[in-house]
Amino acid sequence: MKNIALVISCLVLLAAVSCSSTKKSTAIVQYQKDSLLVAIERGACFGACPEFKATVYKSGLAIYQGRRHVNLVGTYQAKLTKSQLDSLLNFIRSERVEDFDSAYVNPRLADFPAYFLWISDIKPTKQILVSHEAPPEKVTAFTKEVENVVNGLDWKKISESVNQD
Repeated sequence: MKNIALVISCLVLLAAVSCSSTKKSTAIVQYQKDSLLVAIERGACFGACPEFKATVYKSGLAIYQGRRHVNLVGTYQAKLTKSQLDSLLNFIRSERVEDFDSAYVNPRLADFPAYFLWISDIKPTKQILVSHEAPPEKVTAFTKEVENVVNGLDWKKISESVNQD
């Protein structure tokens, strides 16, 4: 009788673990198939620069991948409300990012914390590299607004690891 109870307990535990793994896998697969709206990625430097990538998809799904020198390390997921998503989309369209240059780089800065922006409300996806101590105000304001949206989300951890894409 004790053996049967032990076997049943093991099966229940195994089922619970496999169900939680399936949820995480499903979330990761879902964002890989979704359409990009906007993303920001801040890279490493010789100091303690935050290193992360935050992506918002057109469905409202958001994925945050914190690597180093950030409060959230690992992979996190959040969902924008319809209002938040509409507001972000209207902001992106009002800023006319298609008119931004593709790169703002000061070649004399060897270790400046660079970052990338990807915006895909327009076709093709606009990619912008910023590695400059004083990029145009419109780029700085755009970046701050995207980061404000990202920082205001209710992030739920879905993985300890971070995909390097």
